[in-house]
Amino acid sequence: MKEWYVRRSGGDAGPFTESRLRKLLSEGMIEPGTRVRRGGDGEWQAVASVISIGARKKKADDADEDDSSDADDVNRRRIVLAAAGCAISAIVVVGLLLMPGREDKPADEKNAPAVAQPATLKPLMPEVPSRRPTSAIASSSPKPAPVSEPLEPSRSAPAVRTDRETTKPAAMAAPLAQLVTRPPVAELPAQPAPAADDDKPKEIKDTDLTRMFERLNLELTPEGGQRFLADLRKKYALTDKQEARLAAEEPRWNERKEKGLVRLGNRWVKPDVQNAAADKAKRLVSQATPLLRIGGFKEAINFLQEASDADGNSIEADFKLGLLGSTEWALLDAVNAEKHFKEVLRRSPDNVPALNNLAVAELKQRKHSQAIKHLSLAAALAPRCQEVSQNLGRSLFLDGQNRINLNADDERACAVVYSTLIAEGKGKEADVSKGFLLMNILLPKSERENPGSDPDRGQDLILTGSGSGFAVAPNLVLTNRHVAEHDVLGTADEIRIAVSIKGQPVRRLKGMVVALSDEADLALVKFDALDARPLPLREAEGRLGEEVAIVGFPRPDALGDDLKFVRGSINSVRPDELLFDCIANQGNSGGPVLLAGGEVVSVYTFVKTVGDEVETKHGGGVPSTLARRFVQKHAPVLPAAADQAGRDWPTMIEDVRDAIFKIEVYHSAGSPALQAAFARVAASKKNARFLEDRTCVSCGGRSVLPCPGKCIKGGVQRTWTEQQPGVIFGRSVMVPKVMTRVDPCTACAGRGGVDCPLCIQGVDKALIFR
Repeated sequence: MKEWYVRRSGGDAGPFTESRLRKLLSEGMIEPGTRVRRGGDGEWQAVASVISIGARKKKADDADEDDSSDADDVNRRRIVLAAAGCAISAIVVVGLLLMPGREDKPADEKNAPAVAQPATLKPLMPEVPSRRPTSAIASSSPKPAPVSEPLEPSRSAPAVRTDRETTKPAAMAAPLAQLVTRPPVAELPAQPAPAADDDKPKEIKDTDLTRMFERLNLELTPEGGQRFLADLRKKYALTDKQEARLAAEEPRWNERKEKGLVRLGNRWVKPDVQNAAADKAKRLVSQATPLLRIGGFKEAINFLQEASDADGNSIEADFKLGLLGSTEWALLDAVNAEKHFKEVLRRSPDNVPALNNLAVAELKQRKHSQAIKHLSLAAALAPRCQEVSQNLGRSLFLDGQNRINLNADDERACAVVYSTLIAEGKGKEADVSKGFLLMNILLPKSERENPGSDPDRGQDLILTGSGSGFAVAPNLVLTNRHVAEHDVLGTADEIRIAVSIKGQPVRRLKGMVVALSDEADLALVKFDALDARPLPLREAEGRLGEEVAIVGFPRPDALGDDLKFVRGSINSVRPDELLFDCIANQGNSGGPVLLAGGEVVSVYTFVKTVGDEVETKHGGGVPSTLARRFVQKHAPVLPAAADQAGRDWPTMIEDVRDAIFKIEVYHSAGSPALQAAFARVAASKKNARFLEDRTCVSCGGRSVLPCPGKCIKGGVQRTWTEQQPGVIFGRSVMVPKVMTRVDPCTACAGRGGVDCPLCIQGVDKALIFR
């Protein structure tokens, strides 16, 4: 329906359909600030506020041309530019044809289409060596020189809340059960064993090594520091100077281990001192909790600050102080919020909620470069992150409205990360009718499992990782321990799988971890509603040269959620591990390694790098004999293998696929005390939402903009010269004297600033009246 009119210098243009407006905006025919209205008597408003597409940055020198250029001028300029472009192209082509020594490429090469490679999110800092044990399988026997690295589940840190109502409007929520058309299983090309040169130890800059040492100093135990140093030597090709730095560090960690010390903040103390400090901090946080529930924020802050000072390892007090400083319904203070979220990250560097919330505090203080850096790092660490996606998209939108001013590099970085999140399915497009989104408090294992007398633990669930698993007995799914148990957060609070049987609706099941193996990298998860045919675990050991297939859900962000498999053969058999001449990607952890008959011969677990001058990579897993022994402790009767000889791989995969699942790992988060405090004031805050930051970015929530008259604290200094009588060499003369006076600024009436027209008491008007 044609109902939109555009204000032009020569009169109103239109009517246009909404799709036509969208096209005009994307083609540059109109700017995001161009005024439009619906119908003949609608209210004039900026086109960017009514068309939900990515905002483009306005050029400062085009700001005054919105009302002076019309469509005909634009078309004429385009015709001239197109003609010039054609002429230049013709000259270039003629020059190439006349160039001596030109050789024609083969037809297939000339006609080959260019393939765009999607950008991959990477943290804006050097990669930190894994803090996992260097072997995926615990063993009392000495390990050989090659190192086994557990294959990371598709996560590095906590990400986005899934149970909060504000994540997606109910009207837009997809139905839980839906019929699916099962795609064919994608076979990935086998990855050869010889490793590329990129797999060899890499050089590291001195500045990056210094950052590594900063991370090293966050280790809580001497054993952790010793593993960190060993990983640095294995991962990087160090210079003599860098090696000397590592050698100088080792005696300190050895001495701490001999004395039995642990870290408390910046000090190394006996474990009883650390425990006493942790207990004191828990008591203080427990005292603050009832005050938070009733809105006694100022009193609660005193207890929380004292708790932060008492225990230099805990993050709970500082995270809550940061949230209090980030919300309009508490004590809005972006400076303090920034300080406390930085303290959280100093103690827990890869905490995604803290990175996201710190970036929001920095955006309100116009620290745009730092904010984009922290959002980019959060996006790289998180498996899914709608909050980060919302904040990046809103930043671009506000930049297009000239509400914030990103420089070219920040704008480019923001756009790349945002578009990559959308393309990889890790986030959805930003909703510009919402403000910045904060993330709830997510505590590490030590604080989650040992709360104080009045624990403040929420039940919001945050996705922290993913992997693969398969049914081994009624209601039981087997996976890796390092999938079900997070390094920092501990054992998952909930495991989810999606059961998709051909011709039936998808069922999403919730389960709990019921067993963790201390002998191997294995875990059992129980799903009460699961009805899948278990896969048989082979009783005999794997044999050298047997053909196998690794099956699972690797890199769902990049490769999709459908089942993948890659074929190879067993090339090493040991009592505690099998090695294969093919490898799989992150996300395959916990998936089955199958024989052609459908038996599980191994649980895929890690990638092993071996060799010195010539390095090779091998996939590795826990043998089925160990897995069978572990499962039988909880399910004594296991299914027997059927005689399936003679089946081809596609037939076998189709037969077992209903028993193989993508596993999603969740940890609980949140603060019921803060939610109760918000509920007390929500009625007085129009359209407010818990953990939505509606602060006006133009004034930073202060409701006051700098004085346009550039006065100093409301005053303008006046300077003039007066002739006054004086005496020089005994003679009376008129002497010039410089006089000064501070007058009240007429632009701001002596206030030092003017009222922000875009907010009400620091809250963005557009987010109040939405």
